[in-house]
Amino acid sequence: MAPARLQALARGASLAALLVTFVAVGPVACASKRPPASPGHPAAAPAPSPAGPSARPGKLDLSTFWTPWFDGYQYMFVGPGSRGWEHSPALANEGRVFGAGVSGFWFYGGLDDCLRAALPIDTVYDGRQEYESLAIMAGRPFRIGQVGSGWQRGFGRYDPAVIDWAVQTLVPSPRTPFMGETFQQSYDRTFFRVVRLHALTYALLRVRYDLDVEAAAYLEAMENDPDFDGIYWLEARYGGALDGAWPLPMDGTNLTGEMVMGFWLRRHVDGTEQALVDGLGVVLHAYDADFLDELGAGATLFDPPARR
Repeated sequence: MAPARLQALARGASLAALLVTFVAVGPVACASKRPPASPGHPAAAPAPSPAGPSARPGKLDLSTFWTPWFDGYQYMFVGPGSRGWEHSPALANEGRVFGAGVSGFWFYGGLDDCLRAALPIDTVYDGRQEYESLAIMAGRPFRIGQVGSGWQRGFGRYDPAVIDWAVQTLVPSPRTPFMGETFQQSYDRTFFRVVRLHALTYALLRVRYDLDVEAAAYLEAMENDPDFDGIYWLEARYGGALDGAWPLPMDGTNLTGEMVMGFWLRRHVDGTEQALVDGLGVVLHAYDADFLDELGAGATLFDPPARR
């Protein structure tokens, strides 16, 4: 999309105004037709990889599994307070909203602790394999390669089969009791922001931008700009486009809309885009159907395969 057309996403626009951008848009094409994991079309657990460890447990009690997650880094939680957030569940006002993103979900939250506690063996960490506990449980490595090199000029390439397995295995029913309430209440209090922000940014990239062009521009800058810094590049390119979407200041912990744009650009490149969109659709249809309705035509991106 030409830079002048980016003005259609006005800086400082409210979330309500942002959602209006999807109203007049027709059905949006999905990234691919790969068979995803969903309640009606479960994906088989990935076969063990000869190169990876395998020690999958039996059927998990997800209430027990997810409890250690909340023992993590407490600064990952924020309170809306007087931020004036629109379109937020009432429980969000209790001040336990997860403010970080995917890496924060792993490193700040206790997901690694959850996985290790569920494993039937002691997990030995030798630093040679990233996300080792997930690889052991899934039966194959999650990180399977690298795009670019280093931290500033590269990112991981991941296995979509492990994402399918995780959606099928680790996403609980909203009605399941959890820590004195239900998983639905926990979602409304804590996780709605990170889920909605990923859905909104993906819909924007598919509806208002050319995702192929955006991903190519990101790679070109990453590989050739000697001063490249991913966060600042994303701020310069998309700054203001998501100002109304549950904003938090960039402080090293908080997830911003621009950072989620970068997440989707990298996943478009590494081949996990559709697996993640499908998994996000499973969560949205189970936990947040009202927000899907607000996405209008953008919601078709997250349709289950039977509707495509």
